[in-house]
Amino acid sequence: MPVSEKERLALYQQLTESFGPPHAETLMESLPPMSWEQLATKDDLKLTAKELRGEMAEMKAELKGEMAELRGEMQAGFAAIEFRFAQQTRTIMWALTGFALTVWISLLVTNIG
Repeated sequence: MPVSEKERLALYQQLTESFGPPHAETLMESLPPMSWEQLATKDDLKLTAKELRGEMAEMKAELKGEMAELRGEMQAGFAAIEFRFAQQTRTIMWALTGFALTVWISLLVTNIG
């Protein structure tokens, strides 16, 4: 059970009366400000680190999957854009060819006649 501030103060006062202020302060500073059960041990920290590494590995795997999916979507999008660009370029080329033929035929007819 955690010790309340009131209990800590009473203990400090008793220690000061019994051992004097410097020794009382030294002893109080060596006590945790909470119950001993709340203190983390090295084993607790190792377990937490292991759990965190596991979670980070899972997140890394998820991120890799999402990035691969995004890359695939981007490649498909770029392919569609390239296809549309090729279609438009072909349409423009046919239009320019038709225009050039029309101008050439008009000039030819004008020069023959």
